[in-house]
Amino acid sequence: MSNTSLVDKVGWPTPIRGKTWPISSRRCVGYTMVELMVGLALMAVILMAGVPLTSGWVDDARINECVSQMEAGYAQARAIAIRNSEGSVDTAAPAAVLCVSNGAIYVHAGLPSACGEDALWQANVAGGSNTTIKTADASAAFVCVGVGNRGYPIDAVLAGTSCTTETQVTVNRGGKSVQKNLF
Repeated sequence: MSNTSLVDKVGWPTPIRGKTWPISSRRCVGYTMVELMVGLALMAVILMAGVPLTSGWVDDARINECVSQMEAGYAQARAIAIRNSEGSVDTAAPAAVLCVSNGAIYVHAGLPSACGEDALWQANVAGGSNTTIKTADASAAFVCVGVGNRGYPIDAVLAGTSCTTETQVTVNRGGKSVQKNLF
């Protein structure tokens, strides 16, 4: 029979015959409460430093998605205008209209009475109400652009609002802005 005790099996010092070791000399296993709290505090600081970086990435992604939606909408408007299903031969009247209203981008054949009615194509603005689309000089909100039957922007009035003939837009979100030429 072996003279080993449980203490020997876990790697603590072997006592000399008849003598026991004091508690303070035994090896303790695990972390103290202070060590755990310091570790948690460090993780919290690292997490707090990382949140602004990820929100910046999200803003950039939403801006890029919104710009892509505007480009796709303008491409749809040009395709509809060149196809000219409305039979518009007047170069002063738009064959298609791209408009932005209530957080969505719409494309209409011809000149609609209101933005969003009987739209042939639509997409929700990426980022919702936190994303704004403005004209090139960023002075006014982008409302609409009329596209003639040759695929170029022309003057148009949609529900009493003059449409822009510029195809450059500024997309803003989270303090960042991107200018993009749609055509």
